[in-house]
Amino acid sequence: MTNKNNSSFRERFTEIGKGLKHEKPERPVLPSTEGLRLDTSFDISQFEGFAEPQAEIEGIADKVKPTGMGDLRIDADLGKLDEGIQKIQKQKINEKIRRLIEEAQKLIIKKQFRRAITPLDKALEVDHTSVEALYLKGYCHFGLKNYDTAIIILNDARKYARDREMIVLILVLQAACTRAIIEAFEIKLGALIKKKRFKEALALVERELQDQPSNVAFLYHKCDVLFLMGRKSQAKQVALDAMNRVDRANATLFKGFIDYITVQENQRYLEAARIALRRGDPTQALKKLEPCRIALAGNEQYEAIHAYAKKKKPGGFLGSIFSRYKVVSLTDGIRQKLLQWLLTEELNAGVLAMNAGKFDNATVSFVAAAKIDNGCRIICFLHGLAIFNGFQQAFNKKEELPSIEHSIKSLETASELFACSSTDPVLGEQSANVRKLVDNYHSQLQELARERARREKEAKPVNELVKDYNALMDSLEYGRIGSISELERAESKFRNLHQRADKLCKHRNRDQGRDLLDQIIVAIDRNFKELNAIRGKVRKNQLVTDCVTSFNSMMKYFEINPVRTQSDLKKARGITINIFNKVADARAKHSPGSEAWRVLDKIEEALNNVKRQLYQ
Repeated sequence: MTNKNNSSFRERFTEIGKGLKHEKPERPVLPSTEGLRLDTSFDISQFEGFAEPQAEIEGIADKVKPTGMGDLRIDADLGKLDEGIQKIQKQKINEKIRRLIEEAQKLIIKKQFRRAITPLDKALEVDHTSVEALYLKGYCHFGLKNYDTAIIILNDARKYARDREMIVLILVLQAACTRAIIEAFEIKLGALIKKKRFKEALALVERELQDQPSNVAFLYHKCDVLFLMGRKSQAKQVALDAMNRVDRANATLFKGFIDYITVQENQRYLEAARIALRRGDPTQALKKLEPCRIALAGNEQYEAIHAYAKKKKPGGFLGSIFSRYKVVSLTDGIRQKLLQWLLTEELNAGVLAMNAGKFDNATVSFVAAAKIDNGCRIICFLHGLAIFNGFQQAFNKKEELPSIEHSIKSLETASELFACSSTDPVLGEQSANVRKLVDNYHSQLQELARERARREKEAKPVNELVKDYNALMDSLEYGRIGSISELERAESKFRNLHQRADKLCKHRNRDQGRDLLDQIIVAIDRNFKELNAIRGKVRKNQLVTDCVTSFNSMMKYFEINPVRTQSDLKKARGITINIFNKVADARAKHSPGSEAWRVLDKIEEALNNVKRQLYQ
């Protein structure tokens, strides 16, 4: 028999998500950066690591040290040239030369260099040894970019100069002329190198060396071009010869060139050691370094890699004490350069991802770097920055944060990373400022987490009540109430829910939870009325149910206890008559043609079959 009353029990309630809602916002408020020099940009080029050596074509002019006299310290500071114009000792010059020099000085100040040469030539006709006139004439040709002419004139001035300050001015101007000549030369040379026209580049350098065989820049560029042509041995020999030809100040340029050729020749051993160290195998790294030990002894990069591998090797400290080779200790600065070199792949991948705004990908790269070595401060800074920028990116897009707990943990990690990078001389201030902002966010998220936990605690009993209410409604909608006992059990459950809702409402201010409880109480009262409305139907249906139950019990009894005696027959006839009476009582409560009536017909038909067998 189909239950007709379950369509009434369809009302459900939704649990309160993330706790009861109050006025407090779900997101942290952007903290003020007032008073902070906040800079989250990053330029990796400001950090020098161990890179593969490259030939240097431009910029040598700035590295060449001007040649001085005795203990004079000379540089090519162009600002001193203008000062020199004002420092001419006019009191030591005869009256006629003084007037001519003053005339020239006025024209020079106006940048009228060509006109200024005329009075200076007149002064030199009076006294061809006038250092002041020669200096100013050299300055005019410098202004006209006639650098070769200026150098020749200044060489004459140096021959006659006796005043120390005047000698310095002449040397400064000569250095400026030389630098300008070299810079112009480097532009021509660079153009040829860019087009890989190395033979023409070498011919250009050698032509200049014919006129100036001891020119430091031209000698250096000859080494460069030979190196680019693959003639490394010849390049190294030119550098060795140049070290003996130039002064001590410039010899370091060629020493550095020889060093980078040597490093280039042994690069495969250094790279093999790097790969071994990345795998966490310092013993193998030391083996890979052995072939270049003699060639690179004293080289900063080699010594750093060797010392790092020794320290990483099991028993590294004691091993370094008893090693037959002296192990150079790693300074903090060298260690940081080494780690940038060691973690090149992760560093580059992370920076590319950050530039593309893919902060999660950047974090993956920096985590991978930390697994190899977590001491690189640049990577610590970038890792912290990737986490923080990713958090801000999600915040600014108004996306739901992954979870408060996840965000708190991420910001704690970022703060620790910035604490590590704050000891770096370049990143220190920037790290400290960003860390303050991270900690500000972290404090807000912690407060938000505490508030959310409190609300969830408040919401828990309400949500449990909602679950129990919905479960009862499911059982009533998809089940059936076929008896008074089942109806009374449903009423008892609703009564229990009502009592729990009343208890939760006490001492509760008006909020989302209180509103929900009020709605549940109204719904429970409505369901009580529904149960009362079906009570009569349940009573009538129970009469039919009792008939079905009694008939089934009788048949099961006969199956277990077959009728064998007169006493068994009498008892069976009594049971059958009793069920016939129950069917008659049930028919009195139902209308002919109803579903219950059809069920009773089937029972009565089955009873008649049993009766015929009992009265045969």
